[in-house]
Amino acid sequence: WFKAELPLALTMRLVDFVVTGTKSLAQLYQRTFSLPPDRVRVVPNEINPDRFHAPAEARRARRRELNIGDDDPVVLFVHRLAPRKGAHHLPAIARGVLDHLPDARVLVVGDGPSEPELRRVICADARLAARVHLAGWVPNAEVASWYAAADVFVMPSEEEGFPRVLLEAMAAGVPFVAADVGGVRDICDTAQHWGLVAAADVNGFVERLVSLLNDPARRIALARVGRAHV
Repeated sequence: WFKAELPLALTMRLVDFVVTGTKSLAQLYQRTFSLPPDRVRVVPNEINPDRFHAPAEARRARRRELNIGDDDPVVLFVHRLAPRKGAHHLPAIARGVLDHLPDARVLVVGDGPSEPELRRVICADARLAARVHLAGWVPNAEVASWYAAADVFVMPSEEEGFPRVLLEAMAAGVPFVAADVGGVRDICDTAQHWGLVAAADVNGFVERLVSLLNDPARRIALARVGRAHV
């Protein structure tokens, strides 16, 4: 406590302003550190939606490059590969999805401290090695084409503030299943709350992902909601 919480508490009390992304996080800081409301400022993340609205050809091209069929269900993860972002849950989530949908593919975009262990676990399992693609770090200019190739986005984070990746998924028209942590619920339309799951609830993630992959009408509806909301 003295090494972690006390310095943070002192810092919160000494700074002129605390800046965060959502109202619920602002209220959390006010309660936790006894801060007056005028000391906490809400500054949301921004995004240019046009950058992520890729043409249909981008979807076909990325899928051809990865040898993915037009009708194969695809789950996408784009984030830092770190424990806070739930990277260690990806193998179990992938196994669960493949148990129900053997033709599914899981695309993992990003790098970070969890990458070596994630590669080891996936390479040690023949089924995962065949169906999970670890792309590593990808230039930001190319990320839109990865969203375009996906049917569903997954974010199993254990901690978040205001995750930009959910804005990107919305702008790309990709419905998501995400951990209900930090400010996530604040940045979603109420219709998207269906896709929010408790952190570390692997079974919950699998159930919602499989349900969404099996329901094209719901995916289309949530894609429209996301584009309008972002």
